[in-house]
Amino acid sequence: MMIKMNSFLKLILIGVLTFHTAFLFSSNANKKAIDKSKERLTILLKERTGKFEKYTKSIDERSGIFGNQTKNDLRKVNDVLIEITQTDNVVFKELKRLLDYKSFEKGNVVQDMGRYEEERRNNFAAIDTLNKQVISLREKNSDLEQENTSKGFLFWLMGISLLLFLLLYRRLKKRVAHKEI
Repeated sequence: MMIKMNSFLKLILIGVLTFHTAFLFSSNANKKAIDKSKERLTILLKERTGKFEKYTKSIDERSGIFGNQTKNDLRKVNDVLIEITQTDNVVFKELKRLLDYKSFEKGNVVQDMGRYEEERRNNFAAIDTLNKQVISLREKNSDLEQENTSKGFLFWLMGISLLLFLLLYRRLKKRVAHKEI
């Protein structure tokens, strides 16, 4: 019976240490609450150790005839075992609370990762849309530059044509004026 209780105590201590290590890497948002739970677990484990020592002593007590245990001795042993069990139940509740908090934190991290992934996808979609718009605007700009070049050429051609027309008109007018004289 004593061997099982010692291994049970070791199992609880290992569980507490595991949770302690796991929570060292968790966020500091509720660090005070976690620290309070850890302190409470430490206190509970110390209480349990004291009760277990009391249990070991009560097993060795033999107040009966010929060194046997009496009903009262057995009741004391059972009372101590009940106290140990109650303490263990409180320890398990505290461990469950810490585990629930860890699960809650993990859920928050998963939600944050999902939200960041969604933002990343939205940003890539926006970048893709903007790249397509840039390409479209460059094509329109190129078309407008070609059109502008064509219009410039036509403007110069019309200007030269008008100049030639005016020169020809003046020459013809001079010839007509010379012929009339």
